[in-house]
Amino acid sequence: MKTVNQTTNHDRPKIGVVLSSGSLKAVASLALFEFLDKAKINIDLLIGCSGGGIFAALRGAGNTNEQIINVTKVVSKTKPFSGIDYRTLMGIANMPLGHFDISKGLLKKNQAMKVCQKVFGDIRLEDLPTTTLLQTTDIQTGEGVVLSHGLLAEAAYATAAYYPLLPPICIEGRWLVDGGYASVLPVMEAVKRGSDIVIAMFFHEKLTPEPKRFIEGFQNVNRAFALSLVKSQLTVSINFHHHEIIVIDVLFDKSIPLVDAKYISECLDFGRRAVDLKKDEIITAIAHYKG
Repeated sequence: MKTVNQTTNHDRPKIGVVLSSGSLKAVASLALFEFLDKAKINIDLLIGCSGGGIFAALRGAGNTNEQIINVTKVVSKTKPFSGIDYRTLMGIANMPLGHFDISKGLLKKNQAMKVCQKVFGDIRLEDLPTTTLLQTTDIQTGEGVVLSHGLLAEAAYATAAYYPLLPPICIEGRWLVDGGYASVLPVMEAVKRGSDIVIAMFFHEKLTPEPKRFIEGFQNVNRAFALSLVKSQLTVSINFHHHEIIVIDVLFDKSIPLVDAKYISECLDFGRRAVDLKKDEIITAIAHYKG
């Protein structure tokens, strides 16, 4: 494999890696890390959203691919999406004793938050070896909020808090939920932070042509929304960027559960196939970079 020697070139490009939402599908990002490591390409900035935010956080904290896979397997056994909040559920149906509370979701956040705390402990986002940013959404204003400091466990929960399933978390006075509602693939943030070459991975699934169940129709709407948002935001980012934005489109031809260790190898295979198509483009962009 071709490698890029970045240690002796003071004019080397600043490399930004952006990972989209996608729950377990973001395991495919490990294929990119695998390639970059072998090619000796250093990552200067990591930005992740939702599932991609979790994997950006794990990589940013200095974990190897093997360690990240092991963490993913452990997490899948803990059932982070459990614990129904019946009072919230009754509130949706306008039943007695039910009421709306902005801090609540259909599930209690206890289990998911415990998982984040177990994985990341007391590590702070600003202390990570690789600069890492996590995309979230302010549920009260709809604005995208990019977290760059604070407890990593809280930031990791926020970026993947899929509302209304999971409740928001209050960070610095703002109630934050899944970043995918504001920016599925936050490429513009990498541009604003001065990345010369942006490598963005978009994890998504094909739409179901003839949905036969409610959940399939719901997933189609979500997938269509995500694709539309990515296309529009990429257009803006490309217009503002003066170097390279390389998009690795990881399109899954089957539905992947939110958390299930049985699908890890399959997700990684999808990632490797997608990365293989872009290897030469990445190497060429770096080799031809002129600051």
